[in-house]
Amino acid sequence: MDNLNLNKHISGQFNAELEHIRTQVLT
Repeated sequence: MDNLNLNKHISGQFNAELEHIRTQVLT
């Protein structure tokens, strides 16, 4: 597996988690 793609995938999931948490905090 390509390391760069793996890092992109991980940071993408991390950002999605942050968005989810932020939404729950705001509502």
